[in-house]
Amino acid sequence: MKMKHINKILASALSVSMLMGGVLPALAAEGEVDAPIYSLDVIDVIVPTTYAVAFNPEELQVKTGDSTNSNAQILSKNFGIINKSSKDKLIKVSLNVEDLNNGSGITFVDTEQDVDDAADGEYKIHLTVIPADGTEVKVGGNPATQTTAASDLNDVVMTGADSKAVTLKDGANLVGFKLDKATWTPKTGADVTLGTTNSNNVSSNYEVTALAAGGKGITAFTFGGKMNKNADWFKLTKGIKITVVYDSVTASSDTTAVSGTGAMVLDIAPTFATGRAIGQIKYSAGIGDNGLNEIKKVEMRYTDGNLYDIYHASGKNWPAATDESGVITLSSQALSLFASFGPVVETIVTYETNNGTEKTAKVNVLLEIVSEAPTFTTGSGLGQINYTTGFGDDGLKEITKIEMNYAGNPYDVYHSGSSWSAATDESGVITLAADTIALWAATGATFEATVTYVTNSGETRTASLDVNVK
Repeated sequence: MKMKHINKILASALSVSMLMGGVLPALAAEGEVDAPIYSLDVIDVIVPTTYAVAFNPEELQVKTGDSTNSNAQILSKNFGIINKSSKDKLIKVSLNVEDLNNGSGITFVDTEQDVDDAADGEYKIHLTVIPADGTEVKVGGNPATQTTAASDLNDVVMTGADSKAVTLKDGANLVGFKLDKATWTPKTGADVTLGTTNSNNVSSNYEVTALAAGGKGITAFTFGGKMNKNADWFKLTKGIKITVVYDSVTASSDTTAVSGTGAMVLDIAPTFATGRAIGQIKYSAGIGDNGLNEIKKVEMRYTDGNLYDIYHASGKNWPAATDESGVITLSSQALSLFASFGPVVETIVTYETNNGTEKTAKVNVLLEIVSEAPTFTTGSGLGQINYTTGFGDDGLKEITKIEMNYAGNPYDVYHSGSSWSAATDESGVITLAADTIALWAATGATFEATVTYVTNSGETRTASLDVNVK
């Protein structure tokens, strides 16, 4: 009896199970989604537009401001740098020092003591760049903001970290500054919306609303030093040229400022880039522990799959490359072996840093004199410009501005203006900011844009195209 009862229960359960299976709907097909990766990368580093520096060996009284005078031997305004970008930036500042008095014998020495020890008549200068200390740099006596213009940085208020001054020598010098990213918030009416916004690049949906807190988005530097007073500087008919060139890269997480300064970085890795001539590699040595100590080899991969070092000589196969003033030129004999690879071939540079670490960098090398100008065409999206960089002497080195007319006047819409944000420039696509598009869309649907750019040979050129704004 007991077994029969159990069997009845099992049979009953089985019947219910079968009944439920009969009424269940068929399973839906598997779903899939192309999920975007929301990100913005707006590069907007603001630097001075003019510089005021003078050498004053006789310590004459010189007016330096509306109510200030100075007798310093090296007179200089304070020059500001602001990071309005959406990422932390390492701003590399190249300072090239050149005596314009041919054969004058000016020597840029290592220390003030070298100046003190100079004999009468010796043109000796200890020239330094002095970074701001950790106190906040001010503009016109007030904290900088996201609306601070480049022209406001020509003379800022800073306290110099004199003990951290860096000596500048004749020729190329390099210092760096690490500045924190600005605050970017959604623009009104341009929210990034889950399920609706499907592009990865959402830069045009955001705008800069504040610099990094605590003065971490601004820094400054000035020039200082000492000169030998016992030389006849009056005999010199020309001055000293200081060329300032800025470059910025996204700062790595371990980039730190020198203690006692607000932002100065003295540890910068070398860079390697394609040269303009056949077989050339341009490079900068960097500074500090990660700077370049020695290039160990430059390799190309041959058809047998093996890497061959063409920086050094290889018996009768090829002579060593030349390496001078930041330019490596590979031998024509070595390059001829790789000529069948096409006009451009990848090389691997192995180098040793100043702290003894071995690292590698990849860089393309031209095997033929091939030159192609960049192209600029109307993009598929609103405010978009597609472009190719070209290569060789005619190739694109830098876009300096993109102008569109408004009420009869040209305005640069590539950089930020008083009423619009900077355009984004990523992977061959320039996208004008949403507020830029809105301004121009109020008066038309398509506008002609003029792109001004610099070629690899240093020539400034322009290209025109239409841009859709609505």
